[in-house]
Amino acid sequence: RHMRVDFNGNIMVAATAIMVPISLYAPDHEPDPRYGLVVSNGLIEHFEDTGSILQKHVDFLAPGGTLLVTLPNFRGLNGWFQKSFDRQNFDKHFLGSMDPEHLRRTASALGLVAVDVRYSGRFMLWLEDEAHRPAPVRWLRKTIWLPLKVVFTLVPLETRAFSPYIVLTATRPA
Repeated sequence: RHMRVDFNGNIMVAATAIMVPISLYAPDHEPDPRYGLVVSNGLIEHFEDTGSILQKHVDFLAPGGTLLVTLPNFRGLNGWFQKSFDRQNFDKHFLGSMDPEHLRRTASALGLVAVDVRYSGRFMLWLEDEAHRPAPVRWLRKTIWLPLKVVFTLVPLETRAFSPYIVLTATRPA
């Protein structure tokens, strides 16, 4: 299946991609083929050994290929909200992987270059399965969300305290 992939910034614009399901749990082997772009959304933060899980991603990269990893940012307000009101979801995540400097060092140690790690996205606050949360918790989320959403719409900042995501991009040397 083909789709259009549009990235903002310096990664790429309007590239064609083939979605390939890959199991990271398969026995260790030399991946064939390798890919010019490996994208991972919301996976690495579930593993304590950030280096090992990133290495599995790098193994699928062709020389000169780009790695794009996104993960939630639970080290700010959203993390406090998850920890306070959805502890089960919070506990599924390894906060160490949500440290941009740790991600930068880990990617560099794996031999990746042009490593960029940044907070991404304007303010967002969510709960998994919100419809089944108690009404006061849903009300509190909306009460916090609305004024901060207005502020960050007017002042588009991406910070540890308020950005919902962390994005890692890096390249495997050619």
